[in-house]
Amino acid sequence: MRMDWKSVRVALVVVAVLGAGVAWRLYQQWRPMDYDRMVAAMSASRPTTGMERYLRHWALATKAHPEIRQWFDATPTMTQVERDQVSKQKTRDGMNRLSDKDLVDRMELLSQMVEKLGVKDCAAFGRGGINPEVLGRMFNLMDDASLQRFSGIVVNAMAADLRQSPPARKALQEDVEQAFMEMGTHLTQEDAQRMADNLQDMASLPDDEACWTARLLYREGSELKGRNRRNLALALING
Repeated sequence: MRMDWKSVRVALVVVAVLGAGVAWRLYQQWRPMDYDRMVAAMSASRPTTGMERYLRHWALATKAHPEIRQWFDATPTMTQVERDQVSKQKTRDGMNRLSDKDLVDRMELLSQMVEKLGVKDCAAFGRGGINPEVLGRMFNLMDDASLQRFSGIVVNAMAADLRQSPPARKALQEDVEQAFMEMGTHLTQEDAQRMADNLQDMASLPDDEACWTARLLYREGSELKGRNRRNLALALING
């Protein structure tokens, strides 16, 4: 039987958008401070947890993007709650402006993370229900080079939205269908149908099934080639 990948809507492929503004979750620890003092405090720390290592890499990565400093300097009266909300939104919006390399790297890094997570956290990832505690456990599992790359991608997204360049992109339904068709050639018919069915309603799945689906999607997506790989990576950050 030939799989009908048209049943898998682009919006249902958006399993999780991670990292949006997470560096600002601990921003209140350094208030009141300007950009330079905040970055200095983050980068001079001796991190012991995955979240602390992420924050240090994030702070160092922002130095390459003057747009972030300019935004910080232009909003000196913004509260921690406001900055957290705005930065998360800007990072989410900027994901659509990332390069193909950043998008593919992000998909591969998340694939590595989700393979290491326990079933409950993996299922939360699959449903898009990531909270700071799950994020912290995910970051604890990442080696330093991977965490540095991941934080760099998050910073790139925020900076791209701040400067409104390059143009935002959106995954086309036919491109996603083509990527899933290639993915289906690497799966058994049973697994292909099971994943397609599960992606229709990840929220209602039991933990083990949601985790299985998330791991398979990211693992097989990272194995795709060329255009299909790039298109699925884009689909995983927009709807």
